Amino acid sequence: MCGIAGKIGKGVASAPQEVESVLGALSHRGPDAQNFMQTDFGFLAHTRLSIIDTDERSNQPFTLEGSPYILVFNGEVYNYLELKIGLEADGVQFLTTSDTEVLFQLLSRDGIACLNRLNGFFSFAFLNKNTGDCHLAIDRYGMKPLFYAEKDGAFLFASELRGLMKMLDARPNLNTEVLGHLVQYSFVPAHECAIEDGKKLFPGNYIELKAGKIEVKTWYHGSDSKQDQSLESAMENAVKARLVADVPLGCFLSGGLDSSIIAALACRQMQGLRTFSIGFKDSTFLDESVYAEEVAQHLGTDHLTFFLTEEEASSKLSEYLAAMDEPFADSSSFAMYLLCQKASEHVKVVLGGDGSDELFAGYNRHRAFYRWLNPGLTERAAGALGHTLSHVKAGRAGSISNRLRQLQKFSRLTKMNASEVYTELSKFASEKELSEILKEKPADIEFGPFSKGRELEDYLIQDQKFILPGDMLVKTDRMGMACGIEVRSPFLDHHVVEYARNLASSELIDKSQGKICLRTTFGHLLPESVLNRPKRGFEIPLEKWMNGVWKKDIGHALRAQNVDRLGLCDAHKIQQLLERTAAGRGNANLVWSLFIVHHWFEKHYSPSSSNLLKATRKV
Repeated sequence: MCGIAGKIGKGVASAPQEVESVLGALSHRGPDAQNFMQTDFGFLAHTRLSIIDTDERSNQPFTLEGSPYILVFNGEVYNYLELKIGLEADGVQFLTTSDTEVLFQLLSRDGIACLNRLNGFFSFAFLNKNTGDCHLAIDRYGMKPLFYAEKDGAFLFASELRGLMKMLDARPNLNTEVLGHLVQYSFVPAHECAIEDGKKLFPGNYIELKAGKIEVKTWYHGSDSKQDQSLESAMENAVKARLVADVPLGCFLSGGLDSSIIAALACRQMQGLRTFSIGFKDSTFLDESVYAEEVAQHLGTDHLTFFLTEEEASSKLSEYLAAMDEPFADSSSFAMYLLCQKASEHVKVVLGGDGSDELFAGYNRHRAFYRWLNPGLTERAAGALGHTLSHVKAGRAGSISNRLRQLQKFSRLTKMNASEVYTELSKFASEKELSEILKEKPADIEFGPFSKGRELEDYLIQDQKFILPGDMLVKTDRMGMACGIEVRSPFLDHHVVEYARNLASSELIDKSQGKICLRTTFGHLLPESVLNRPKRGFEIPLEKWMNGVWKKDIGHALRAQNVDRLGLCDAHKIQQLLERTAAGRGNANLVWSLFIVHHWFEKHYSPSSSNLLKATRKV
């Protein structure tokens, strides 16, 4: 796990201070070493978090004597030992014990064709220093980011937007339509970028840079091939592969189904497993750390719970906001940041449960979609009473009011097609709320296709292309990297993903629960309480903190002067929303998204900046 960056092009020269500023911007991703290599075709830079083969011989940029190639690589190749055996059988000799050298040798011999043999998460650049030709690639599901741009005949790339911006103009034009999408969904979609000049490499894609020409191609198209192993075997192998490290390792443990399965399988492989959870000492908010401790006791792990206080929420807000890089409004990432920060005092690698919900239909909105596909009496009644329900005042405060809100939302779904339902269920604000706040509605993102008879399966595949790389994996990458810790996701082993894609909907979900096959397969490893608990997200007491310890920060970012300068929203309407939220009648998630956008804008764009609002659509 590291940070990579570079500037490539014929005759491209970079001043030492530019390279140093890029390395400085990415230093948190690699606190163990920072290096760069200058060539006739620009430079490659790398910041290293040492996980496998911590010897300095494995530092990057990596090259070998007599080779024309240079590699900068972010991530891990879990099957590198297996691949190394095959290379050695062909006469390849190795100088290190790292997965970096294995990837270097594979690329040197087979080129980009080797990607399908890799089991891991990665982004990399592989440069021929004699010709300037370069390949850049990202893993199947977008676990490791790669931002890129073109400027003055040079190709620029970096692991984070802040690194890219060091090589671009100080204030590149904002893509306001993309910022509108963030307000809608709480994150910037994986195929979009918050600045006009920037792009992100989409999961499963690679870039071929040759003779100054850039081509983006797809190397992973997804696979529905039937796996010749059971789900338990596939998961056990995935966990085992991710326990390989030359540094201390542990697991996140929330007490939910996903992390509990990972911890249980890890305990089969090693003794004295360290597990970590975060809790809240707040009587008004449901603290789930007690469930994590129950699972830890059941499994016999060495468990630590870190309790997050309001004082810590206040003192840590500014450094958390600095950690997010591109604006990102999933509020649970605040808890993830604190959890990573605390865990990094004990380990350098953690295993987490990311990907399970998107593979095995674990979200509440998956059940809502299932009910839309298979309406019962309640669903049909909500559709029939849609007009009446629309006139009932409802909100998130109180169980009855929230239930009415859900019925109102479901009544709207009954009049939509599958793609429209997906859009509605993915948003954190209604069309009415968004139309009041945003001055211009951003163009709709096209979701789908949804095939007749395979709507649920297509819904999950859409999640794997949209929610997973845009939200969940951004959260684990940015928050983990900000704290110098590597987060690994066994559920996103491609063998597990391909197994899940062959499951029938009846093995995934019914009206009462999702992830049926996980409960059936791994139930014998876990306490009964884990299997029967309702789904609950990784949440924070957002509304309380928003009206308390964070109120001043939010009010400052959303003051009329700042809102008007960005020009994305109606400042008066935002103030009305703030007042409703303070009274418990507003949409806290919408306020948080607006806060993130305007705080990020204020941080990166000075009052003297101009020509900021030229919006372009990137797909």
